[in-house]
Amino acid sequence: MLTRRHMLYRVTLLGLAVGTVPLLKGCTNAVSACADPALLSVGEAHMRSTLEYVERTPNAAEQCNGCEFFRASAGDCGQCEILNGAVSRQGSCNSWVRRGTGPS
Repeated sequence: MLTRRHMLYRVTLLGLAVGTVPLLKGCTNAVSACADPALLSVGEAHMRSTLEYVERTPNAAEQCNGCEFFRASAGDCGQCEILNGAVSRQGSCNSWVRRGTGPS
């Protein structure tokens, strides 16, 4: 039997559950993509896959912002001469070369 007490209890729990979902969305460590994967050409997507590009590398010493081929722009994104497009400053790929040691 559903009593008024049980009904209030369920409504309260539901309100708490629904109210915390937007708060939890802000707790992720996700980096927003600098280039929309859906807008990349087949060649660009293949190059990123081949070079194992990631938006956020666990190796802070090899982030795009320290790479010879990275050109900074406003915000968290920049341009990569190898991938020929937008990349994250915190990203990395297999073609990473320390700034200042690359080809002249």
